[in-house]
Amino acid sequence: RARDAEDAAQRAATMERKLKDAAHALEMRERKLVELEESIEHRKNKLERDAARAQDEARDVVRRNVESSEHRVEMEKHKAKEAIRERDALHRRLEHAEARVIEIEGAFAAHKKAQLETSEA
Repeated sequence: RARDAEDAAQRAATMERKLKDAAHALEMRERKLVELEESIEHRKNKLERDAARAQDEARDVVRRNVESSEHRVEMEKHKAKEAIRERDALHRRLEHAEARVIEIEGAFAAHKKAQLETSEA
């Protein structure tokens, strides 16, 4: 009987040790899971911040490109208007010069005719 009690006590001690080991192993797994969850949450937050920053940067790049393109378009419109003004001014100068040439040629022809008439007389 004492032997049975001693065996039972030893079995109980063995079971208690196994339960403590299992509880410790379970606690360690739970800690590891909490650490992993925290790590995942940290990574998730970092990725979300990085994605938001990248999206903001992309928006800024697009905005700057649009502004730059609009500016270039305005500059080209201005250049085109200036070129048209210059063309029109040159055209007027050409017309004026052609009229002047016709006038001078007429005056020269009249002078030549007058010279011919005086030398014949």
